[in-house]
Amino acid sequence: MKKEVAVEVSLQEVLAAIWRKKWIILIATLLVAGGSFFLAKQNKSESYTQELMVYVVPKDGTGAENPVQYSQVADIAATDLKVYLKSKELGSRIRQSVSESELSNDDLHNLVKVDKEVYGRAVSFSVTAPRKEVVKRVTPLVLEAIQKDFASKMSVASIENWSGDAQVMHNRSSVSLKRIVLLTGIAFVGTTFLVVVLDLLSKLLKAKK
Repeated sequence: MKKEVAVEVSLQEVLAAIWRKKWIILIATLLVAGGSFFLAKQNKSESYTQELMVYVVPKDGTGAENPVQYSQVADIAATDLKVYLKSKELGSRIRQSVSESELSNDDLHNLVKVDKEVYGRAVSFSVTAPRKEVVKRVTPLVLEAIQKDFASKMSVASIENWSGDAQVMHNRSSVSLKRIVLLTGIAFVGTTFLVVVLDLLSKLLKAKK
């Protein structure tokens, strides 16, 4: 018959195991913290954004005498404009003027961001790119495309004016300290648990002998 060995573990023994392996726990925790900080620094990104707003009005004064109809026509045009700003047609037009070395396909996909909020007959959107000079070059292209490709094809509304004089903003993504602290904490708890388990297994094997 096999001999069963009962192993009792006290809190003092657990703490003693942690203390004996304190350098392993410390080094593992510091390695994870340092690695997390390094990766966060490597993935740190920056971009530039210019916010714009375009207004639409019915063609030939359509519905001008009827505020409700006027508003409905403007709303339809604003919705169509939002769709156009995210269209492949606009993307192709921009790609003809901006090379992939200046603007990757992912950057092009995220280039124009349309505000989902409704501001009456105004459509608010922004142009974002990794480099300031690209934003300054692309913004006029977008406005020109709205005027030539979109407004000329609209059957119910036209572009009235736009506000494109806003300064180009510099966006910087900061290192996420919360993420580093979280990963460091997980590393500390995980390493401590593993050290205690291995120490207790060692004790169990010795007791069986």
